[in-house]
Amino acid sequence: MKTMKIILLTSTICFILTLAASAQTPTPTPGYSDSQDAMPVAAVKAETPRTLDEMKAAAKRNKTDDDVFFVWDKFKDESQVLSKPENIVGSWEGAFAIMGSSPRYGSGSGTPRLIIVHLEWRFGGKTLTETPDKFALVFSGMSPDWQFLKTGDTLYLLYDGDNRMQLNAAASDRDVVKYNRVDEKIAYIITREQVATLAAAKKVELRIGNAKPREFKPKMLKRWQPLLDATQLSPTADR
Repeated sequence: MKTMKIILLTSTICFILTLAASAQTPTPTPGYSDSQDAMPVAAVKAETPRTLDEMKAAAKRNKTDDDVFFVWDKFKDESQVLSKPENIVGSWEGAFAIMGSSPRYGSGSGTPRLIIVHLEWRFGGKTLTETPDKFALVFSGMSPDWQFLKTGDTLYLLYDGDNRMQLNAAASDRDVVKYNRVDEKIAYIITREQVATLAAAKKVELRIGNAKPREFKPKMLKRWQPLLDATQLSPTADR
């Protein structure tokens, strides 16, 4: 049952990313928009496609191949580009969840407390033909008790002081594996511009619903810019 739920969530994320891709700004007719009274708009230049192997080679040259992963599912003929997953739960908190005991972290349960975060984009085949303007921001949690899904699923972000960002959940799933282990997953659609803003921030705090506030580690945020670079296609040169 657990495996089936994970497959369903993964399929849901894929479906959402497909919808996000289809919702990207359509290419307007060069010179004018659909409205007869609208002002002229600039023609959108075509982009040079990039294969998954070319992305890998570029990341290796730029020494960012430890920050971004490139995966191809040969059965689905689907490619995935994702940032290296990072745990945003402190090591002490995670350790106490397994075997410790404290007023702050609770008694030991044999189950670690983890919240793994990553960004991803998926596309059919092994060639990226359009620069994505949206990504999936995925949280995967495991702990002795509920960490976030029972308190609401809205993601609140606070960065560099009082700058705010709010994202609504696009997909979620949960499973009580046994009496002392709960698995939770939740995904958000986040724009390229929002990712760039957070990646450049000095401090990013977050809270899912009314759950415990967390913080994105600086090293995790630094991995997001290489993901943006890897999925940014170059304009096709005029001939």
